[in-house]
Parts: sequence; C-alpha cells; structure tokens
Amino acid sequence: MEIPDFLEQQLREGRVVLCLGAGTALGAKDGRGNGPPTGRGLASLLAMKFLGGKYEDSPLAQVAEYATSESDLGTVQSYIRDIFDAFQPTPSHLALSTFPWYGIATTNYDRLLEKAYEQSRDAVQAVRPLIENGDKVEDNTRDPFNMLLLKLHGCISRISNPSGHSTWSAGTEIRASPLTGSGAVPST
Repeated sequence: MEIPDFLEQQLREGRVVLCLGAGTALGAKDGRGNGPPTGRGLASLLAMKFLGGKYEDSPLAQVAEYATSESDLGTVQSYIRDIFDAFQPTPSHLALSTFPWYGIATTNYDRLLEKAYEQSRDAVQAVRPLIENGDKVEDNTRDPFNMLLLKLHGCISRISNPSGHSTWSAGTEIRASPLTGSGAVPST
C-alpha cells in the first residue's frame, strides 16, 4: 500500500490520530492458541454460560441483555473480561507502539494495545487510557511522552467506576456511557 507523502510526514511528526475497531484483535492468541471470539462467538459463549445454551444463535446485543437479566451486569462483564484478558498482542500491535501517534481512538474494550505498549522495548510513547470522565486528560498529557488512548466503549480493566456505574459495553445492548457517566441503560 502506498502512503501519501503528506500523511507519512504527518505521521513522523506525531500529528496522526489512529482510529481502530473490531478487526484490531485479529491474529491475537491466548495461551492455548485460540483467537478472540467474534460477536457471534461471544454471543454463543454468553448463551452457554448464562442461558443454558438458549438464544445461542441470537445477536450479541440480545444475548448479553438476557445474560445480564439472568445474572447481573458485573458478573457478565467479569466473564467477558476473563475471556479477553487472556489474549496477547500480535507483532502488528507491537509495531503500532513504534509510531509517534497524536492519539489513538478505539471501539475495542480489550487491553491488547495497552499490553503491546507495556511489552514493547521499542515503544516511543507511554499509552494513557482515557476510559471515562474521571480520567483527566490534563493529568495524562503533562508529560509529552504520554499518548492518550481513547477507549470509546470503555475497557475490560474497569467493570464499574466508584459510583457503581458500568464503564463499558459488551455490545450495543448494554449501553455503558463511559464518557458521560450515565451507567448502563438499554440501547435505543
């Protein structure tokens, strides 16, 4: 792929915000060599764990809502955290840490990027996740070595904030609003 000269220059100068989504976890493996579940795979795992296999083929949003209803939000999120926390960053994740990003925004709630920055010997910045309102931008950007990682759907590292509100979303069904602090409400 050819990268335009101007974009390459902006990247070298640390003026690019990287935006990442669902495909970012592709290639990551756990200790047994398994990759992370897809949305359908996660729905199946939730259905088996919380719903006795019922609704296994239903959309993730619906299954997560039913699982939360049968159990509770914290238990469902803890289960999902345990699944995703086992995955390790790929060489591509590690390579991302060698670029001077202005910032990174992601819809992923796993910790693959944070782990990549922690594990990389060649990281040119320290990643500072911004997960919810209480995470102060000013405190995390005082050091020019720091780079903000905006976790748009929250993060598995925080099941709830001090007020007890959910800080992340297992799908569109559990609308955690990490940047407004409104807690979990059904999606519309």
